[in-house]
Amino acid sequence: MSEYKSYGEWCDAVPVENEIATGILLSWRGEVGKLLMENNKLEARIAELEAELKELQDDFVSSQNMLGGAVLEIERRANNVHELEAAQRWIPVGERLPEKEDGYLTAYRTKDAIGAVTLRVYVGGGRWFDGNIDYEVSPQNVTHWMPLPVPPEGDA
Repeated sequence: MSEYKSYGEWCDAVPVENEIATGILLSWRGEVGKLLMENNKLEARIAELEAELKELQDDFVSSQNMLGGAVLEIERRANNVHELEAAQRWIPVGERLPEKEDGYLTAYRTKDAIGAVTLRVYVGGGRWFDGNIDYEVSPQNVTHWMPLPVPPEGDA
């Protein structure tokens, strides 16, 4: 098995018989040297580009994670809006009546008023009373109802 020699050692070991061969060998040796230097530069540039690519990939993954979190937050807020809208919509009495006895906003109609809104108290069994509970309202006059909004917090 032959001993490993570097490029320079190999060139120095080759016997040169004449000036033409020496010129060719030196020219070739110079070109190979230039190619090796260019190769080293290219390998260094490849390493730089690989590092940049890794950084871009990491940034992309981070951006995807942030975007995914933002999408989840938007979906959560949209669901909250839908829930709030559903909780604060006018419910036709033909669709359903309140489940518990409590105060509600009602829309009603009479021969003098259509679509008027007032506070009524639902006492169950399809029965509604005026807000002060001393006057029972004709159930066919109440057309829609909705829960009362949450009162404000703190001092007014």
